[in-house]
Amino acid sequence: MLLTRRDHPILSSVLNLASAQKSKKPYYYLGKNPDLDFLRSLILLIDGYLTYFFDDPDPYDRWIRRGALGREFLSEWREVYKTLYKIAGSIKRIPGLKGYVMIQGMLRAFSIPITLTAALLPIAGAVWGRFLEFMILSFIMAFVGALALIFSWIAGKKFAEGIDQYFKTHKEKFKFKRSYLRDVVQRLIYSLAYYLKKRGEDLSEYKFKLFNSFYDGIIVLKKPKWFRKKYLVKFNAKKLPF
Repeated sequence: MLLTRRDHPILSSVLNLASAQKSKKPYYYLGKNPDLDFLRSLILLIDGYLTYFFDDPDPYDRWIRRGALGREFLSEWREVYKTLYKIAGSIKRIPGLKGYVMIQGMLRAFSIPITLTAALLPIAGAVWGRFLEFMILSFIMAFVGALALIFSWIAGKKFAEGIDQYFKTHKEKFKFKRSYLRDVVQRLIYSLAYYLKKRGEDLSEYKFKLFNSFYDGIIVLKKPKWFRKKYLVKFNAKKLPF
C-alpha cells in the first residue's frame, strides 16, 4: 500500500524537512548593505570554535540582535549563540586547563607594562643624560617582557593541546553541534562572496583569514606557522554556488 503525506504525519514532516533543505539558499540574506568587515570578523569567531579558539561572542550578539545582519540571520544566530556557549562551557570539565588559562593571563598582564616601560626608558635616559645606563636597563626589561610573552604563548599552546586531546578522545561529543557550526560558517563565507560580488568587487583578489581550510569555494594562499594561527585564503570563484 502506498503511503501519502496525509496518511502518515511523520512521513510528511520528513519530506517537508528534506524539501526545506533542498530549497535553502547557500547564503544568507543579510539586508541591503551589511557591514562586510563585521561579517568577516563573525566568520572568524565561529570558525575559531571549530579549532577550540573560544573568543567572546557577546559583542557580536549585541550588534546582531540590533539587526546588523538582517532578520534571517538573527533567527539563525540565536541557535549559533547557544551552541557556542555550550561548546565553550565544556572546557570547565577538562582537568588542568584552568591553570594554563591563569598562567597565560598573568604572564600577558606582566609582559605588557614591562615592555612599554622598556620602550620609554631610552627616551628618559636621553632627557636625564644617562642614556647608556637606561639603555642597558631597557634591554634587560625588554628581554624579560619577551620571555613572558613566549611563556604566555607556550601556556596558550598547552591549553589548546589539552582541548584538542580531550575532543580527540571524545569524538562523539558535540559532533552534531560542530557540524552545524561548520555549515553556518560555510553559508556565511558564501554570503560574504555574494555581497562582495554584488558590490562589484573582484572576488579572486579578496583575501581573508580562517582557522580551518575545509570549506568550499576558497583557495589557501598561506598556511599557519609558529606564530600565525590562521590560513590566509581567497575565493575560488569557479567553485561558488552562484
